[in-house]
Amino acid sequence: MNIVKAIKSKIASFTKECNQAESEKLIELATFFYKVDMRISQGEQEYIVELLEGIEWSSPINIESYQEKCISKINVILGGAEDQILVYLSSLMEEISDLGA
Repeated sequence: MNIVKAIKSKIASFTKECNQAESEKLIELATFFYKVDMRISQGEQEYIVELLEGIEWSSPINIESYQEKCISKINVILGGAEDQILVYLSSLMEEISDLGA
């Protein structure tokens, strides 16, 4: 199973009933896996578009602008040491868990 299918199946069940904080963290997680290998496939791009179109979003910040902010943050993280990447991902997963997603 490729990473897009794995993420898509896990996130799909949460996206329709998320609160704003959950939506933000799920977008950040999907963006991390979208960017982690430093190349973006057609399938990954299509999935991100579907996610952004289908997830609950109630912020005054445009969802595409939010995802661009996530991309910038993740690019910096991925440019760092492996232990920093692991700390970031662990922290993100803990935040998602604490939100109940």
